[in-house]
Amino acid sequence: MTNILLIGQNMEMMKSFNVWSEFQPLKSIAVGNINPIDEIDITILDHNHQDNLTKVLEYTHQDLEKIKLSLHNLSIHVEQCKTFDLRGSQGSSPPLQPRDWFMIYGDTTILPNQNKFYNDAKTKSLNHVLKNKIVHGDYTDTANYLRCGNDVFYTSDFGDQGTTEGELFVNEQLKLINSDVKLHQIDNVGAHLDGSIFFVRPGLLLSAIPKKDLPHCLHSWDVIDCTIPEAKPINSANVWGDLFRHKHKKFHPFILEKWLWYKHTNPEETVWSINALSINEQCVMMSGYNKYVFDELKKYKIECIDLGLKSLDFWDGGLHCFTNELERQGDCVDYFA
Repeated sequence: MTNILLIGQNMEMMKSFNVWSEFQPLKSIAVGNINPIDEIDITILDHNHQDNLTKVLEYTHQDLEKIKLSLHNLSIHVEQCKTFDLRGSQGSSPPLQPRDWFMIYGDTTILPNQNKFYNDAKTKSLNHVLKNKIVHGDYTDTANYLRCGNDVFYTSDFGDQGTTEGELFVNEQLKLINSDVKLHQIDNVGAHLDGSIFFVRPGLLLSAIPKKDLPHCLHSWDVIDCTIPEAKPINSANVWGDLFRHKHKKFHPFILEKWLWYKHTNPEETVWSINALSINEQCVMMSGYNKYVFDELKKYKIECIDLGLKSLDFWDGGLHCFTNELERQGDCVDYFA
C-alpha cells in the first residue's frame, strides 16, 4: 500500500509542474542537498582541514533543514535532491544548487547541462521528481534566466557557466513552449542573473543593476536600488571569522579545487538580498537580514522572512540558488501589456 501511495504522489508531482514567473503563489519546490562527511574524499586532509570542511558541511546541512522547515510551515511541498557518493569522482560537487541545472517554464522542464559529465550526476539527483515533459540540450546554467510571464530575461555574460549553444537551445525551447514569449538580453552583469535582479511582484524589483541599464520594459517598475553598499551585507553571512580572512591558506588545495569557487567569484561583493525566494506577491523569503532592503520592502507592505543562513560565503550562493520551483499557481500573464 505504501508503494502505491508513493507512486500516486509521484504521479501527482509529475502533473503539477507549472511555473510562469518568479513570484506567483509557490506550491511546490526542489531543495538542494549536501553529502555527509563520510561520502567525501577527506582522508587526504590533515585534522585541521578536516575540521574546517566538517564545519562547512554542518552549517550547510543546518541551512537546508531550516529552508525545508520554513517551506513546510508555509504548506509548500518540498522535494529534495538525492546525494551521490563523491569519493573518487572527478570534478563532481554536491547537488546543492538545483537552480543551476534545470528550469521549468509552463509545464516543461528544460535541462540544458545534462551533456557535461561533471553535471550529469547532479542532474540525476532529481530523477525521482523530473520525469515528465523534459527537453535536453547544450550546456548553460539556468540561473542565467529569470521568468516573468510572457517575458523572460537572461544574461549574455555566462562566462564559463554556459555556452552560446546552450543559450540558443534554452531560448529556442522558451519560444516553442510559448510563441508569445519576449526574450530580453541583459549585458555586462556577469553570469547568474539571480545575483543581479529579484522580481518581488509585478511592478516591483530589487536590482544591483542601475535602473538606466535595465531593459526598457522595466523602467516603469519601482526599483529598489541595491547598487548601494548598504544593500549588500546580511547578518548571517561572514560568520566564519578568521577561517575566511585567509581563505586560500585555511583550506587545503583539494578543497579549493573541488569545492570552493573563489577563483571565479567574490562573495564579499554579493548582494545576498537579491538571491531570495518569492513565496507569493506579498511575501518573500530572504537568506538573511538587511535593514535597508527589509525597510524598503516594508514600504510596499511586503512580508520578509529572515532565514539567517550561515553557509552562504563558502558556496557563494544564496536561497534562490539552493532552491528551484516546481509549481507556482497561475497562468502565463503579460505583465508589460
